[in-house]
Amino acid sequence: MDVAARYGCRDGQVCRLDVSGSNHPVAAARAFAESVLALWGAGGVEREDIVLVVSELVANARLHAGLPRRLSLSRRDGIVRIEVTDPSPTRPVRRPATPDRPGGYGLLVVDRLSTRWGTDIGPCGKSVWAECPLRCYRPEPGSTTQSHRRLARGRFEPGASG
Repeated sequence: MDVAARYGCRDGQVCRLDVSGSNHPVAAARAFAESVLALWGAGGVEREDIVLVVSELVANARLHAGLPRRLSLSRRDGIVRIEVTDPSPTRPVRRPATPDRPGGYGLLVVDRLSTRWGTDIGPCGKSVWAECPLRCYRPEPGSTTQSHRRLARGRFEPGASG
């Protein structure tokens, strides 16, 4: 079965994965995102960055809302929109990351690698979404992953450009 049929991609533009029954939703979400992005012809650094945003949003839903319900990837006009739904009506809040406590970097990563992100509250929970361009990052000379290089240089503050 091809990727579009397997994930119910509508017109090849919107693909959804039910992660509510998965014992390993982050791994399932990463595999789904890799497959869909390959179908769409995305590659390189932008693909890695989008998969990382998917991972962070699903991991946050699992950690803070109990269990993510659904992951949707859609594309339109060169933008990939990632949406993760969960049953909690509570909006995600970026907490300060400190060296003495693990975690706290998830939404910072999402903020840095997406052009915009937000939360929509509905009657059955929320949807946390992020938008990433397919052709956003250009590797720096000698660099294989610009996003990791920005992290290593400490230039990972929200809203800063790489």
